[in-house]
Order: sequence, then C-alpha cells, then structure tokens
Amino acid sequence: MRTRTTMWTAAAAIAVFAMGCDNATSGATPAPAPAPGPVTNTNAVMPTPAVVDPIASCANRARIKDDPNATKIEPPKAATLVTGFATMMRESPRGASMESVQTMANVNEVERDGDYYLITYPDPKGSTKTYAAWVYKDALESGQWASQSASQANSKTVSLTNANPTVATKLGCASGMSHVRTTRDFCAATCQDDSGCDSKTGQICDGLAFKVNESNNKTESARYCISDASRGANDAHGPEHGSLPK
Repeated sequence: MRTRTTMWTAAAAIAVFAMGCDNATSGATPAPAPAPGPVTNTNAVMPTPAVVDPIASCANRARIKDDPNATKIEPPKAATLVTGFATMMRESPRGASMESVQTMANVNEVERDGDYYLITYPDPKGSTKTYAAWVYKDALESGQWASQSASQANSKTVSLTNANPTVATKLGCASGMSHVRTTRDFCAATCQDDSGCDSKTGQICDGLAFKVNESNNKTESARYCISDASRGANDAHGPEHGSLPK
C-alpha cells in the first residue's frame, strides 16, 4: 500500500511540473500595463485678468479718487468740452474741485457714474501732459447741444423740442431762480462757484446752461446749481450728455 501511494504522489508531481513548463514555454507574453492618461487638476485656479487703469499715465493720477460705483467705458469715447463755458474739474463725482478749464478741448470719456464722467484731457497750458478729472454731463458736447441752443435762442425758439419757432415765454421762476436753457427751458439757481449754491441741500455749481433774457430771448453762458435730490428735475439732457430728446 505504501509503495502505491508513493507512486501516485510522484506521478502527480511530474504532471504539475509538466504543466508548469508548458505554460512557461507557450510563448504567451503578459500585456503591458496601459500608460497613465493625462491628469486633470479639477482644483486649478485660473489667473485673474489684470485690471487696466485708464488714467495710469495722467499727470494728476494721485489726485483722482477711485470710484467703486463707476462703469468703465470701453473703448474710451471721444468727446469735446463745450465752448464758451468754464468746466469744473473734480477729483470724484461731486467731489473737491481741482481747476476750471475754459477751452474746447478734445477729451476721452473713460468711466461714468450717473451724471458724471471721468475724462482725460490735454494740459490747458500747452504741455504734452495728459490730465484726468470728473465732470458733470453738461460739460460734454454731443450733437453740438450748446451751439444749437444758442442758435435756436437767436431765432426766438422757446425750446429745442419745439419744431416751430415761437417767441420766448416767461417761465414764472420763483425768487432766486432764473430762466435757463440747455436742450429745454427750465428754472434754476445760477452761480459762479460752489459757494453760490445751497450746501445744506447738497448743491454744487456744476450745471452749464444759457441764461435767458425773457424780454428779448437773448442768452448768455451761465452756471447753475445741481443736487442729487433734484437731479431728476434738472436733468435737461436725459441719460446721455448733450443729446437732444428723441
């Protein structure tokens, strides 16, 4: 019995050895592992585009206050300061005044905040420097509003919205108010500078218009007081400066 068991064990060992050799010499080569694919970083942080300062090269950049409520005008819009008026240049909308410029200078509008525009303009003294300032919309000419208004006044037109020239009528302005004209006729308190306006109601002397002589309809350049509270009432130009009503 012992001899038979030994023989079976030997035979099994030989069979296993034969199968192993058979596998080793069958020529089958294990398939290589697939190459790893590109790794995608789902937490990658995209670079933030650089913010371009439209007045970085202006000589008075340090004086201009950044306005978080302003909307950039891209590309900058070419405009012209109205002729025959002194434009008040400010550090910010309704901010401190820097200088008064009386020239028909070509400017670029680069930002807007409500009725105020941030502009760049050439040095009034004639240097090659460029300056920046915030100006009220009346100071910017579009559609030649100032020259059209003066021309219509000389033709005895009450308002630019009236297609048929008529003799100017009295507006019945209250005491301390004057009949003024831009693209329409209205009453306003005229002024020379901010000191001529009611600071208690936040008025400043930024409005530009023609003061109307109601006896002969002749006009002269004038400034008038504006305030945030009365901006809608004194909004003579609508959403865009100098544009005639459509």
